Amino acid sequence: MSEKLNGGAQQEKAPKLESKDAKEQLDNIAEKLKNSAEKGKSKEDSGEKLKVRHTAEKEAISGKEQAPSGSEKKSSKEPVHRSHKKMTYRATMRRVESKLPTYQRTFSKVINNDTVDKVSNIASKTVARPSGLLGGGAVTFIALLVITFYASRYGWEVSGSEFIVFVFAGWATGLVLEGLLKLVRR
Repeated sequence: MSEKLNGGAQQEKAPKLESKDAKEQLDNIAEKLKNSAEKGKSKEDSGEKLKVRHTAEKEAISGKEQAPSGSEKKSSKEPVHRSHKKMTYRATMRRVESKLPTYQRTFSKVINNDTVDKVSNIASKTVARPSGLLGGGAVTFIALLVITFYASRYGWEVSGSEFIVFVFAGWATGLVLEGLLKLVRR
């Protein structure tokens, strides 16, 4: 092929290119053509190089042609075991934590502890649902605004336990609304 690029007389078939490398190789050939044209090479030489590029484009194998069909046997990979995942996770955490300042490293070790992670996952599926937290916050905010307004207007005493009551009432309301919304969507 180098003979063809250099203007050799031998006729040579362009090699088949892989789809990943085809574009890159074609771009390299185009760049060489531009460089040779700038250097003042003859028009025949440039035309021959363009023919080579055109032939290479025709001969290139597309990604669809290279993809293995369903009838071909796929390479078997070993299944990833839980122990391997744990080892990889721990190695990654050690590497990341080694780059952190001391106080962040300590906090990371506490947060990424297996026990804390399990409790967090359970809480996220039960108690700490986003709908419950959003409902608790919204109901508490609105209810405390109303209570504070009426308490200041009519001289009522506010004990402070209202906040806790409204948070739990809003949390329960949020969870109930989430459940009803799921039932309606079905």
